[in-house]
Amino acid sequence: MRRMIFLIAPLAGILLSAGERGGRDLSSFTNRGGGAQAQQCNGTDPAQVIPACTAIINSSTTAPARSTAYNNRGLAHVRQNDPDDALEDFDHALELDPKNVRALVNRGNIRRQLDDYERAFADYEQALLIDPKDSGAYTARGDANLRRDKPDVAIPDYDKAIELNPKNLAAFVNRGEANRVQGFLDKAIADYEAALKIDSKFVTAYVDRGFAYTDGGEYDRGIADFDRAISMVPNNPAYFNHRATAYELKGDHTRALADFDRAIKLDPQNPESFMSRGNIYERRGDFDRAITDFDQVVMLDSTYAEAFNNRGSAFAKKGDYDRAVADYTKAIQLRPSAESYSNRGLAYVKTGKYALAIKDLDEAVKRDPRDAVSLYNRGVAKQNSGDSTAGAFDIDKARQIDPKVGN
Repeated sequence: MRRMIFLIAPLAGILLSAGERGGRDLSSFTNRGGGAQAQQCNGTDPAQVIPACTAIINSSTTAPARSTAYNNRGLAHVRQNDPDDALEDFDHALELDPKNVRALVNRGNIRRQLDDYERAFADYEQALLIDPKDSGAYTARGDANLRRDKPDVAIPDYDKAIELNPKNLAAFVNRGEANRVQGFLDKAIADYEAALKIDSKFVTAYVDRGFAYTDGGEYDRGIADFDRAISMVPNNPAYFNHRATAYELKGDHTRALADFDRAIKLDPQNPESFMSRGNIYERRGDFDRAITDFDQVVMLDSTYAEAFNNRGSAFAKKGDYDRAVADYTKAIQLRPSAESYSNRGLAYVKTGKYALAIKDLDEAVKRDPRDAVSLYNRGVAKQNSGDSTAGAFDIDKARQIDPKVGN
């Protein structure tokens, strides 16, 4: 019986915001005796930034200074995960100063996060019309294309961003991600290393380089990078998940389980950790523990089709085909796939429901014509239904694809 292996972070590079504060326009407010508030408005702590910027906004200072204050307050709202208030502040910033490039880029970033790509690109384009040498705007436009699964389109923007600012960390790391997802691992690693030369404490570069090494099968080097990330940020559950995945791919299930345990302890609301740990238990034959973890996944996310599919596989391996069929059916309802049709078809074969099995396996083969397992199982179902010729044909075709199938 086939099953889906769930891997953490097959595409998990962290996209960095290219926006920034614009403190240079607060000089007029500073010159009028507001130096302390201007400094706080240019800070990074929302608890200080918001009241300080609000005071500047409500003052009678110049429009550019108030525009900058709106921009900076908007960034504080971003840090508080409040995109609606952030967007409103960036709008106000641009009403006061339509040429505020920082506000344009930051508003574009918010629109990108809200999947409003058309208006995000419009903001980036406007920013570049105002300042064609703005490295941050090129980075942001590259990020938008990368998020739209267009890494090849993103790379020229990152190239230009780096040409304009050779110390642009975001451009190096995100160009690395664009190279990694296209399989250009050497180029990706070179970009992450360039970022680390700029800032050796930049944890994102270690994490993403770890992904690249893991993608290339260099698991020990990937694990070393995740070790470094964990040493820098010891309470980030994602880093334990990433290292666990590298251990799992290396075949070290004991260490993988230990890391998933730590990730779950740090964040018991993340279904991915339970999913991955359940998969390891299932592969090791510990079906009861696997089912317990998959139970937790579907409790946390009732739309997680793979969790129903994999729990069905665990039930099937215990011989509980009724529960297996129920889970495969739920998986198909949520997200139809050749995997779930094939699995349910085999469960029907095991219970002698050959007509239902053939129907499911027909669908599996339709979705994946080179699925040797489904072809073989359909052949068995046909033979058991009395159609030996058609059954033998399917089995022969399956073994042409995979000579070991059924052995």
